[in-house]
Amino acid sequence: TQSTWGEFNTHVIPDSRHPNMVRIVGYCGPQSPFEEVIKGLERIQHCGYDSVGVGGVGADGFVIRKIAGRVGELSKSLKTLKDHGECVIGHLRWATHGAVSDVNAHPQISSGGKVCVVHNGVITNDVLLRDQLTQKGYKFVSQTDSEVLATLVEDLMCTGMSLTQAIPHAFQVCRGSCGAIFMSSSDPNSMVAVRMGSPMMIGIGDQEMFVASDRNAIPPHIHHVVMLKDGEYVNISKATTNGNGACEVFNMNHTPMVREVELLNERIEKADLGNHPSFMIKEILEQPEALRRTMSGRIHANSPEIHFGGMEHEWNNVKIHTHFATASRIILVGCGSSYHAALVGKYFLEEYADVPVQVENATEFAHRFSKLGKPRESVVVVFVSQSGESGDTVAALRVALAQNILCVGIVNDIGSTISRETHSGMYLYAGHEYAITSTKTFTTQIAVLAMLALRIAKDKNTIPDEQLTALVNDLLSVPDTMDQMIKEYLQVFEKIGSTYRYARNFLYLGRGTSFPIALEGAMKLKQITYIHCEGYPAAEMKHGPIALIDKFMPVLFIAPNDHTFEKVVSNIQEVHARKGSVICVTNNASGDLKRICDHVVPLPDANPITLPILTAVPMQMLAYFIALARGEPVDKPRHQTKVFPM
Repeated sequence: TQSTWGEFNTHVIPDSRHPNMVRIVGYCGPQSPFEEVIKGLERIQHCGYDSVGVGGVGADGFVIRKIAGRVGELSKSLKTLKDHGECVIGHLRWATHGAVSDVNAHPQISSGGKVCVVHNGVITNDVLLRDQLTQKGYKFVSQTDSEVLATLVEDLMCTGMSLTQAIPHAFQVCRGSCGAIFMSSSDPNSMVAVRMGSPMMIGIGDQEMFVASDRNAIPPHIHHVVMLKDGEYVNISKATTNGNGACEVFNMNHTPMVREVELLNERIEKADLGNHPSFMIKEILEQPEALRRTMSGRIHANSPEIHFGGMEHEWNNVKIHTHFATASRIILVGCGSSYHAALVGKYFLEEYADVPVQVENATEFAHRFSKLGKPRESVVVVFVSQSGESGDTVAALRVALAQNILCVGIVNDIGSTISRETHSGMYLYAGHEYAITSTKTFTTQIAVLAMLALRIAKDKNTIPDEQLTALVNDLLSVPDTMDQMIKEYLQVFEKIGSTYRYARNFLYLGRGTSFPIALEGAMKLKQITYIHCEGYPAAEMKHGPIALIDKFMPVLFIAPNDHTFEKVVSNIQEVHARKGSVICVTNNASGDLKRICDHVVPLPDANPITLPILTAVPMQMLAYFIALARGEPVDKPRHQTKVFPM
């Protein structure tokens, strides 16, 4: 059921299925804790990891089992392991500090064996801390920053502090982001969970509690959760689980914090491929329906009206839609595919809403925000994110919030950090994405940005209602058009994918809104095929990339039948003259194009507001079928995972 942006302030957290870069799980209760933690890890393992481990406290110290391998392998080694306490912690790792190895897997134990930790995040000053601790006589066995963190806590405990006293002091000297669960070797029935930049939630059951950085790790029978905020920790023990379900949360000054128990509304379902060979192709095929959900209730056939519930909220006693209509400038912020969608949105907003737009990579935004100019009170910043938890985008959001600027979100996941901290926004309603590579969230982001541009245009009266109605009707036609495209493309791209499976380099070129789509296509190809690929504005080919063109360099051109068509054809001829292999994605498949191109992929007729959405599909298909022909794991490409919403 769709709802307005009021959900961005809801106390109901629907389920979502996007993983974090690293996933941590903890359990305290009467059931077998090792078994419960393994089950939690199994529920989130589909999105990739390189090593896994679990740990608790035994009769003679920590009992740790960890491998550079899969959850199933580790689970077999636990069958003869006896539970000694009621608390166990677990971890799925993507290597950051140190190679993929058993030694670098988590849990990590402190140098003296007193503290154990599973850690999600990065300690950026770990080298300095390691040197300082080494000078005190501590010895390290792993390359991880997590072992440094555990040893730092141990060092503080050696001064007489308890675990809960030492942890806040440790984070006073640590820099970076962190979500972690700590255990002490002297207490098998207690663990401390901390949030310092990385999400963390507590699941509350009947005489049991779960801790997780990913809500999917929380079992289906747990319906109530507490969300930790940055700078907070919770001490979970046998005593707290035997109580009335209360969860005592403290800030880093040990001050008790009031946290509302929230409802985990939707239940987690097992990732289901159905009859599909991979989640990526399943989610490509789901795009038409996702787009229908995105547009449902917001636009209607033969009407110029565009409705976003969040636009009716107020900020500083003025409706959000009025802020957009009177903005001197709109700034779009995102990372990865969301950044590419924002680049497309810039064209829409400037063309239809007649407002200057800047697009900023979230990783750079926080560092150059002071250079973005004034008057800031007439600026609206829109944060585009699939999960609503992307660390760089969240950091950029907090910089803007600190400057008292109107912040609006475009996200897929209800209850995520961006949905909670922005003043208002719009949901994608794309449904869950299991594959690492974004497909339906990307096309629905473009659709939302298109509708936003048209809504502002309506409020500002920058285009007549007749044109606005026609554009709305065109958007509504996209799902059916895409359905037909996908059916026709399956066999076409299977053949093209086989042709280019041995390519070592690729260029993707486009003009106008096709340039960001070229960037997105190039990123998709790199992500899942491991072929080096670059996206460029087509006109920039002569400024360097043309030197790379030879018979071994495939070049993909996006050539819509618009004012850029003849110039793109001229670029194609330059590649053809240098014996480059050309794939052309176009809705003007003239005889001349077929003569100079190795493959011509037809696009349906489309106007500028619908074309980028439709053109994304052949980009996805090409990457998918080349990866398939190369035998690559399309759902779990190496070194990559997604950020999840809490």
